[in-house]
Amino acid sequence: MSYPALKNLGVNRPHEISSYTLYSNNEVDTLRIRYTRQKGSLLPTVKKFNFPRRPLPGVQLNPGATNLTEISPALEDALAELTKLLQKNKSEQNKKAELIQELTEFEAYVADRISELKAEIEQL
Repeated sequence: MSYPALKNLGVNRPHEISSYTLYSNNEVDTLRIRYTRQKGSLLPTVKKFNFPRRPLPGVQLNPGATNLTEISPALEDALAELTKLLQKNKSEQNKKAELIQELTEFEAYVADRISELKAEIEQL
């Protein structure tokens, strides 16, 4: 699956993203993306991206008042893609856990059935 907003930020390995945080400082929003890297990898485990906030169009405040701002459209797009990507990863992990649980239960059933059959054979 392609993630154009993340690619525009320079994120080339979206499958390695483990989490992200977003915080604001004055007129700048900062996005921190954390990666799960393989052992021995020289790639960074965290990348930071700064997005300047833009003034809200059509809003006039009294002189001296703080200007109202909104987040960058590029940041909005990146957040949407990150949310979708991490939800997909989480659902895959849940599916994996369910399959492992089902396999464990099946192995226990097969082991019990084998024991029963061996007991029947010995009775003959």
